Amino acid sequence: MTRKFLFVVILCGFFLSNWGMSQELDTGTIREIKAKQSGFANIIVTTKIACEVFVNGQSFGVLRGKKVIHVAANKGDNLLQAESLEEGHLFEKIVSLSEEDKNSNKLVIIDFEEAIVEETSSKNVIDGMILVKGGTFIMGNKNGNSNEIPEHQVTVSDFYIGQYEVTVGEYRKFCEETGYDMPKEPSWEWNDNDPMVKITWHDAVAYCEWAGGRLPTEAEWEYAARGGVQSQGHLYSGENIFEKVAWHNGNSKKKVHPVGDKAPNELGIYDMSGNVWEWCSDFFSTSFYKKEGLKDPKGPKRGKFKVLRGGSWNNPPDRGRVSFRYSFGAKGWGKHIGFRMVKDVK
Repeated sequence: MTRKFLFVVILCGFFLSNWGMSQELDTGTIREIKAKQSGFANIIVTTKIACEVFVNGQSFGVLRGKKVIHVAANKGDNLLQAESLEEGHLFEKIVSLSEEDKNSNKLVIIDFEEAIVEETSSKNVIDGMILVKGGTFIMGNKNGNSNEIPEHQVTVSDFYIGQYEVTVGEYRKFCEETGYDMPKEPSWEWNDNDPMVKITWHDAVAYCEWAGGRLPTEAEWEYAARGGVQSQGHLYSGENIFEKVAWHNGNSKKKVHPVGDKAPNELGIYDMSGNVWEWCSDFFSTSFYKKEGLKDPKGPKRGKFKVLRGGSWNNPPDRGRVSFRYSFGAKGWGKHIGFRMVKDVK
């Protein structure tokens, strides 16, 4: 799985009139701030993987982390490139400048983190499922709630996980083909691109079996939410700033939002923090959770409640932490509860 690649370009002294990729991808957020100087481009490149950076064919060396490059940009087209050394991906940006642009005294900040994740992860996406390479990780949070401790080592094998939560449209097709009952619409009405809600654990299992998959184990869920082998150790899935990756009670306007509207995590998976709670296959347990050194744990054989993970549009940020655990009855449902499917690697 290609690593997440964050490439932030700050261009001082010019107004950016055209910023294109080889594919049509979101160029991100643009903010205008007064420039400190005119006539030169100060390019700040931040990468989380080793790459070589070029401006108009001139190499500025291999870097990983943050570096400021000071160049005299040309009138007309300027080519900015970054080549990831490990995977060999080449990212290109064309900056078109005019005389008028040179005197605009604007600072343009473009963050295209989401576009890069989509570009680099595409080869590992099959039918909407992302390959998660197995590994050993530390599950839990020593600073979390009592049911999140102690931190303990867990190993999981390779698996596929849905890039998005199961949507209304996907669940509707399941109901139409099987005769399964579609839940009553929530107050905001059904939208095919929204995550499916008002789903019991049994409903989620039935859909997954029909679709040839299953629910994730709690260990698989947390491993994927943390970013797997590409984890950067974020508090939430893909970020330490909740707003960037999650719909929650402070920004959701009291309803779900279409899947994939926020930034993905390191693996290119969306909405693992916020939007809707997600069912896991395990029975909820505090004692089993503490066991150290397990491989592919599936939870206790019996229990009263099932596991929910990820928080929702109706919750504060604390519930969206990658280690936050919640117990809920298998027959329970809510307009803030949905699910995500996984498949075994054969």
